[in-house]
Order: sequence, then C-alpha cells, then structure tokens
Amino acid sequence: MKDSKRLFVVLISLVVIVSVLLVVGILVIASMPGPAPASAPAPTATRVAAPTLSPTPTLSPTPKPTPSPTSELEYETEKEKLGIYEGDRIIPANYVNSILYKTKAGEYKIVFVLVGYSSVNVTIIDLFTAEKLFSIDNAIYNKLIDREYTDGVVPINSSLMDVTFLYLSAPIDIVSDFNVLNFLDEDWAYALYKRFESVEDFYKFYTISELADIYLQYIPKEYRVYGSDFTPGMKAKFPDITPSPVPSGMPNPPQTVTP
Repeated sequence: MKDSKRLFVVLISLVVIVSVLLVVGILVIASMPGPAPASAPAPTATRVAAPTLSPTPTLSPTPKPTPSPTSELEYETEKEKLGIYEGDRIIPANYVNSILYKTKAGEYKIVFVLVGYSSVNVTIIDLFTAEKLFSIDNAIYNKLIDREYTDGVVPINSSLMDVTFLYLSAPIDIVSDFNVLNFLDEDWAYALYKRFESVEDFYKFYTISELADIYLQYIPKEYRVYGSDFTPGMKAKFPDITPSPVPSGMPNPPQTVTP
C-alpha cells in the first residue's frame, strides 16, 4: 500500500513538473521578439548622363569694310555705277588726287579727282564722270594742301551743297592724310599706299577705266561715290597729258585739266 501511494505521489510530481515546464516554455516563446520587419530596399542609384560639352564659340572680329566686290557680276555693276565718261583716256597716276568729304547724313566719302588750274581758281573734278565738284581760290588752295584749313572750298555741283569738305590728298597719302578716319589702322588704306609706293608705279600711265579698277579694288563700299550721286552738269575737258614728274604728295601740275 505504501508503495502505491509513493508511486502516486511521484506521478503527480512528474505531472506538475511537466506542466510547469510547459507553462515556462510557453511564456518564454511568447516573450521572444517577433521577426524583424523587412528592411526597405536600398534605393537604386540613377545613372546621370555626363553633360555634352559644346565647343567654345569663336568670337568673330568686327567686320571691316570690304574693299572689293564679291562677284564678277557685282564688280561690273559697281564699275558701271561709277559713270565713267572717258574710260580710254590716259592719266598718269601722279596726277590723280583724292578728296574726303562728309555728307549731311554723317557718311564719309572718298572721290578720285583731277585738279584743274586757272589764273583765278582751282577746280576739283571727278575723275570718272568729269563732273566739276568744287572750286577753290588759288590763294586758299595753297593753305588747303598745307592742311591749314578748308574754308573757301565752294561746291559747284548742286548735290554737294550740304557736304563738309575735309581733305585733298594724293591716293598714296590717304593712309596718313585722311586721319579723321584713322586710316593708319585700315588694311585697305595701307595696301593702296603700297600700290603706288614705288616711283615706277607712281608715275605710270593708266586709263581712267584702269584707275576705276584700282578705286573699286581698294576703296571700301562705305566710302565710294557713284555717278548718280552727282547732279549732271557741264563736264570738264580732259586734254591729252604729257606728265612731268612731281614729288609724292605735292599738288598736281597745272596742265592736268582744263576746267
């Protein structure tokens, strides 16, 4: 009997122990932290395209006046517009002068001219049209070429009544004498100077048509004067010329033109 009771007690103890262990196990499991939440996926880096490098723009220099026409057709048109009166007439280069005047609109103009002398005055005549442009008293003319002043230069052609006469010079001296436009910095003016620099070229004979070619080759469009810019009048007479050498830059001999 005692053995049965002892066995019963042992069994009860085992049941209690097992129950306690089960409860403890359940509590332990319940107190354990749950699974960690899934971490957000790391952002995928976006690949940025490298910027396209544009070539550095090349700065264009300020355009200068273009001395010569751009095409053969344009050249012929420009030459026709000069209004050449006697294209085959022979003129020595050292007889050709140039004048610079300023229009009422503020434009500077260059004209190739011949100078006619008389006992009273000097007449400035357009080389290509033979139109008489200005008249200058002989006493004033000497001061004009010495750059003392330009007062007393009287327009003859009615189209020139509102212009301001500035300079009279040989074409070879434009580069330095027409300093109101600072031609020392202009390639075309220096090229014109070089064109007549040699004594041979300065005293060489040219037809007026050939001198027109030189005018178009070197004088930029901005400064050109055409036949239509003058009012038609009584043209000067161009005599046959036998040149007599004169120093560069000095006034032309009096036999150049009969006004």
